[in-house]
Amino acid sequence: MHTLKTLEKWNGYKPKPYTYRVDLSCDGDNITYYLGPTDIQIDDDTRVISFNDRGFGAKLANYRTIDIEIGGKKYKVKLSRQFDIDNAQLYGYVNLRTDEDIIFRSGITDPFLIKVLNLRKKQHKHSSLSDYKADRGY
Repeated sequence: MHTLKTLEKWNGYKPKPYTYRVDLSCDGDNITYYLGPTDIQIDDDTRVISFNDRGFGAKLANYRTIDIEIGGKKYKVKLSRQFDIDNAQLYGYVNLRTDEDIIFRSGITDPFLIKVLNLRKKQHKHSSLSDYKADRGY
């Protein structure tokens, strides 16, 4: 049974429990992590990892991370997703990267450039560096 203090603590996480989801894969072994400003533990199980530490959580939240070692195995980032949650309402999300995206595999890591290129790809338009610079205000 959980104490009132524990329930109040969990209720404090309700408005924005996490910001990111990161899916990892290695030889058929898949792991999903949720990242937020603080660790959230329920019954001695960490459900949300803090991205504010300088270790594992920060590395997972970094959109430039392509792979990460866990228990001696090298896991590839399959999906990195950012959520827009406020007052317990999900307003949307954006995939920061996915391993199925050619842009991700080519090594482009600027989130704004990825967004522009994906938008243009959906519109079936070719993009040039001058288009990118114009969108950025250069």
